[in-house]
Amino acid sequence: MRSNRPCALGVRVLLATLPFLLAASCSSQPSRQEGTVRLRWHRPSVDQKVGMYPLSGYRIFYWSDADTRVHTIDVPDPDVHRLWLSELSSGDYCFSMVAYDERGIQSGLSAVVRKTVR
Repeated sequence: MRSNRPCALGVRVLLATLPFLLAASCSSQPSRQEGTVRLRWHRPSVDQKVGMYPLSGYRIFYWSDADTRVHTIDVPDPDVHRLWLSELSSGDYCFSMVAYDERGIQSGLSAVVRKTVR
């Protein structure tokens, strides 16, 4: 499920200097509508500091083969480790993320995760 290959628009994302385990899955819950993707990740461990200051949150990037824009979602809570994205159109999507500390210093990008939304 993870890849560091180019994904849509020729965007190339390098493996992170901070190894995240980012996973994406399509919803199978009846209460969730079609076009929903669940993203899950692990908080960096203490020895994988982002910067010199405490972890403050995450920034998720996603794009699709059909769209020329990269969308950004800010998750300003370091204790949040999953997110539901809904109302996505059918197609292939790529997801990547960074962690950031309270001064705004970001980690490297995670590996790109590809997911097909039906």
